[in-house]
Amino acid sequence: MFNSDNITYEIVDFGLWILDCGFWIVDFGLWILDCGLGLLILNFTQLSVVLFLKIGIRIKDEG
Repeated sequence: MFNSDNITYEIVDFGLWILDCGFWIVDFGLWILDCGLGLLILNFTQLSVVLFLKIGIRIKDEG
């Protein structure tokens, strides 16, 4: 009644689809990590600019 080859192919296909989905999730995770590092660097850059401006203003006031 059942074609066992057909069922096997469907299971393999489903397995590959899950694997593909898994890789996509990993890729998405790496993208979030990359995005997070970018935001961290941006925050440090903003922080250093703000500190630089504050120090510059302080030196100007004292001078």
